[in-house]
Amino acid sequence: MYFKKLLLIVLIIFTEKNIFAQCAIENWSIEKRTELSSLIVEGKVIKLNSFRSAYSKAIYTATVIEVYKIFKGNINGSKTIEIITFGGQIGNELHRADPELELSKDETGVFLLVNNEVKLSDNIKNNGIPEFQGVASLQSLISYDLMYNKAFDGEKTYYGIETELYEKLQDLTGLKFYEVKNSAINFNLFKNRKLSSPEIKSFVQSSANSGTGDILTIKGTGFRNTRGNGRIEFLDANYGDGRRVKTPFAADYKVWNDTMISVRIPTRAGTGTISLATYDSNYFTTSTSFKINFAHLNASFAPSGGSTQYFTTDHVNDNGKGGYTFQMNYRFKNNNNMVNTFLKSLETWRCQTFMNWEVGRDTSINKIEPDQVNIVKLTKNANNVLATCYSYWNGCYVSGTEMEWYVTELDIEADSTRNWYYGTGNPSGSQYDFQSVISHELGHGHQLGHVIASQEMMHWSISPGQKKSSLSSNDIAGGTYVKDKSIKMNVCSGAKLIALNSTNCGYTKPTAGFKASLLNICESKDVVFTDTSKGIIKTYLWKFDNGASSASKTGKGPHTITYSTTGFKTIKLFTTNDFGTDSTVKTNYIEILPTKPPMPQNLKFKDTTCIGTSTYVVDTFNGNYNLTWLFPPEASEIGGGKYSKQVNWTSSGGPFKILVKSQNLCGSSDSLTGSVWVMNNPVPSFTATENGREVTFTNTSQFADSYKWYFGDSDSSSLLNPVHIYPLGKAYVAVLKATNICKTVVFSKTVNPYHPAHIYNRAKNEIYFSPNPVVDQILTSEKVLSYKIFDIAGKELLWGDKKNINFEKFEKGFYILNLKLLNGENLIFKIIKKGE
Repeated sequence: MYFKKLLLIVLIIFTEKNIFAQCAIENWSIEKRTELSSLIVEGKVIKLNSFRSAYSKAIYTATVIEVYKIFKGNINGSKTIEIITFGGQIGNELHRADPELELSKDETGVFLLVNNEVKLSDNIKNNGIPEFQGVASLQSLISYDLMYNKAFDGEKTYYGIETELYEKLQDLTGLKFYEVKNSAINFNLFKNRKLSSPEIKSFVQSSANSGTGDILTIKGTGFRNTRGNGRIEFLDANYGDGRRVKTPFAADYKVWNDTMISVRIPTRAGTGTISLATYDSNYFTTSTSFKINFAHLNASFAPSGGSTQYFTTDHVNDNGKGGYTFQMNYRFKNNNNMVNTFLKSLETWRCQTFMNWEVGRDTSINKIEPDQVNIVKLTKNANNVLATCYSYWNGCYVSGTEMEWYVTELDIEADSTRNWYYGTGNPSGSQYDFQSVISHELGHGHQLGHVIASQEMMHWSISPGQKKSSLSSNDIAGGTYVKDKSIKMNVCSGAKLIALNSTNCGYTKPTAGFKASLLNICESKDVVFTDTSKGIIKTYLWKFDNGASSASKTGKGPHTITYSTTGFKTIKLFTTNDFGTDSTVKTNYIEILPTKPPMPQNLKFKDTTCIGTSTYVVDTFNGNYNLTWLFPPEASEIGGGKYSKQVNWTSSGGPFKILVKSQNLCGSSDSLTGSVWVMNNPVPSFTATENGREVTFTNTSQFADSYKWYFGDSDSSSLLNPVHIYPLGKAYVAVLKATNICKTVVFSKTVNPYHPAHIYNRAKNEIYFSPNPVVDQILTSEKVLSYKIFDIAGKELLWGDKKNINFEKFEKGFYILNLKLLNGENLIFKIIKKGE
């Protein structure tokens, strides 16, 4: 593989979104850490001194920091401070804690601190240097990358130390920093580099393990023929935020020349890009990642007569029974949720890697120190640590500078003040999953370090709300690697580890579970039941319900069953081991279907319907069936539900046949049928022939059963072809409503019945009224039933049924008189009103 030369470093930064926890710590914002810190300084690690606590046998380290700037607090004129952390080396004894702030010589950055609470040895307490502790474990250091002028702080990277980081800290403290000593830090190493930069062109392999002795071989150009203080840098798996871990020891470099480097991969190396620094301060970073599968914790030690180097650690037969015995402190043992979850996590590692860990009798011991008791206890942390695994190592010389190191003791403690989740589901966004955190710490007890791979148990972070209850293949491979080498040799002449096996690794009662190959099965067809139970299981008992080819079975399975009866079946599984019994019952879990399902019942529909939408329904039914409908081409399906179908009829006629049948995956029923006639909607139309005020209407409608006419003058008719005499000479809108069983449809047309010739002559009017012209009143004959008087524009002025019509109030001019006779006839006359 080849890499393009980069002008800017390409970092693969693995972070959780918004909120995360490094290892087993709660993420604290820079605002919170600044507020809680009593001292914030910029400085560089210049020395590390190990000592035993005055309170216990535990080893601590006092890391001496040369102080450059103070952002908060006071060190009373001192130029240096000491940071006290758990872990360190005295003689051939090493102690470590995970998580804990690990500092290396020459490490530079900003340290966020609180006053020390550790009981110091006299030589540390009386050395005149102020002592502090980290305010937030791993988050107590904002680490500098001087090559690129960056500062790494977990989920935040500051691009510009003197600008962005300094300004942030001064904004939070409200104070300008105080310079204790000119640091002479060069923040522009990259800009000032020489032009003859190296270039990494390929890796010999694409993945390896860290801390196991695996070698990474790099090929390229410009590496220089001597290493000097040159180095290979990996992403730091303890943080995953882009900061790098250096490989400083000469013993770790097997080959270094101008075109090839072979280097032992250090324990904190994580998946990501690789950086190369030459002795003359030239720098190169690959654009492609190198994969770290798993990490093994190492003891860093300078043997007598040799240089500092890394040594792998092994497990031994510590308890005389093949491994190690954990003992629960009484306070921890009284929390049933914690105990049960711890046992699940312990069993997960025991049964995946066969590491020989057991739980012994309870203890009152509550101190973290090497006391030959592998304690599991509770604590109340003042910082952000959720849980911690403490490893205690001893080393011995084999020959020359060759050494062996082994685990003498493991202690685990968990913070009792956290909002823990103990269930089998997913924790809420404010909870930490206890099983995930404890399983991670047991991984450290397994002597595994961090990786950068979010799906794995040993990933460098876990978020609130996140759950990791199982081990990845790499987690298992790492644990198995440590176990396998521990069972092969008698480390330091001690008894070697004895591995567990699949029959004795269980530590909790089983969790019963199973699945079926099918949930809907045809009668007399096979269904296979497969065990998905968890834990070590000694006995199985299956119950398959009625009609099964075997009512019950024993053994893990898989079991193949057929059923002779249909319907829903309830399946039961009972599992047992030495720690108890568990069962699971899945009610109505599977359904056995008949080969020929029952026919649908009671098709409901109208046997005579209309063009347009119709709905067809059958009775509801039980069972896992679907309906299949068949309609003629004249009907198109437009919707429906499980028991119904809606169609759109586009043509009339009939009878049309409708079929519906039930169907399952096994077969179909007989069809339920129905017949339907489809009617056209009415189509109204008419013609109108005018003859004076008399209009003859001719009905030309189709498909109607009845009609209703509205002539526009308040009169109506139900005749097929009516003749109507209009009262006035003006335009009217005539309306015809045509109706059948389907619907009523309206048709309208304008008619104009007025012509002067249509007024009856004077001779005829004398039969019915007189006089005309009129001065004051008109007398009507006995043939007249009622009258109406209109002006010439058609406005109604007067109506009544009297024989005398009073015209005195009317102005002279023309008027229309409408007489309705006793025989029903309507007559219209023009009236002239004269002046007196």
